[in-house]
Amino acid sequence: MLNDMWCANYSTTHHQALIIDIFNSWLPTLASGPMDLLSPRAAVAKHYAGLASTTDIYLAYPRRLVLTELKHAVENLRTMTTQDAMWIGTQYCWVDLTQRFEVAHTQNRQDRCENLHKANGAVYMETVLRNIAWSDLRGYYGQSDGIFGMVVLDWLLQ
Repeated sequence: MLNDMWCANYSTTHHQALIIDIFNSWLPTLASGPMDLLSPRAAVAKHYAGLASTTDIYLAYPRRLVLTELKHAVENLRTMTTQDAMWIGTQYCWVDLTQRFEVAHTQNRQDRCENLHKANGAVYMETVLRNIAWSDLRGYYGQSDGIFGMVVLDWLLQ
């Protein structure tokens, strides 16, 4: 055998690149559990028969791991300015953690929120609001003609 896998005809320049690509594509969505290498999900639209195959590298993956840590997220929210916190690119699903006030932009999005994102703290506006200076928020955006005042506060006060 010419490889550590004890597989006949196994090639590090072809088969190993395929396996690495499959694992890398599953990393963001599969934290643990079995991986079926024969499932349709394992298909990779790439040619591995060249002299040396390269693997796909997801440059954002290590950063994603760091930035999804709750401790890191809360610390950064608390050091952000109110203006920056209000411009976080998030598609919120609910204003509050009790899910009484829905804010998804379409009913289809709200359904996806309900089915897929309930456990994701990033889709609740309250998680941001609890970690920024409320007085600054009211001063910048909370007046009766401010975007937060008109869009969220007026609605909540009804």
